Amino acid sequence: MVKKIVAVILAAGLLLVAIQFLPPHIIADNSFRKTDRPLVIAHRGGAGLAPENTVVAFDNAVALGVDILEFDVHLTKDKQIVVFHDRTLERTTNGQGLLVEKTWSELSALDAGYYFVDHNGDYPYRGQGVQIPTVRELFSRYADMPMVIEMKQDDPQLARQLADLIVEFGLQQQVIVVSFYDGMSNHFREASEHTIATAAGPDEIQMFVASHLLFLDPLLSPDVHAFQLPVKAGAFSLDGKRLLQNLHRRNIAIHYWTIDEPAEMQRLIELGADGLITNFPDRMLQLLP
Repeated sequence: MVKKIVAVILAAGLLLVAIQFLPPHIIADNSFRKTDRPLVIAHRGGAGLAPENTVVAFDNAVALGVDILEFDVHLTKDKQIVVFHDRTLERTTNGQGLLVEKTWSELSALDAGYYFVDHNGDYPYRGQGVQIPTVRELFSRYADMPMVIEMKQDDPQLARQLADLIVEFGLQQQVIVVSFYDGMSNHFREASEHTIATAAGPDEIQMFVASHLLFLDPLLSPDVHAFQLPVKAGAFSLDGKRLLQNLHRRNIAIHYWTIDEPAEMQRLIELGADGLITNFPDRMLQLLP
């Protein structure tokens, strides 16, 4: 019996060693990996500097010199794709209720700068005509900017319309799409015929991290361009050097969110992160050469 147990252990060990030599699936031409420095990704346009997910914020981010604009999208009642984070309107606008129950005409009348507070405690954008933008407007205005687009609703029509709009504007090579709903990521990949980059969804991340911890990650080949991660998820740290190395072997980018403190930015830059998603892109830009 002891010999059998030893034999099983040795066989398992040899199998584990053999797995480590499996060649990984490598993502080709990944523009969302860093080149000479980490990418500065303006979270909702830089939500700490101007009203989030508005043209004011995106204009400011572009003027600062960020690398990528990050924003969230929803479908309205009349099936327009708008740039907005929450399901409800109260946190950032003078409106009330569910966004999905409003038409684009109703949403465009709201003040999207109503609740933004600056460092002095003032409301500098209240009553200044700041609106909720459409994705079409952003695609027209920032046609040369790379973008991270998060689908906030669990609605396959949103995935289909977004894919069609990206193709209409010819932005297939400069956007990456993500969702916290794995089903939505799959809908988008099907709708775009896998021609537009996507980031890993929660299930994909959990599966890869679990396999990584068990040294079984060579068995997985995520067909994604980025993992966009918090530094920690529950009891698990997601900023280990080996995890970054395993993803980089596949040419998959690692973007950490939401990183606002300069000391943490510096630590992750030195760790080798490909990009940081931040509300304060000005702080990160000051750290970079």
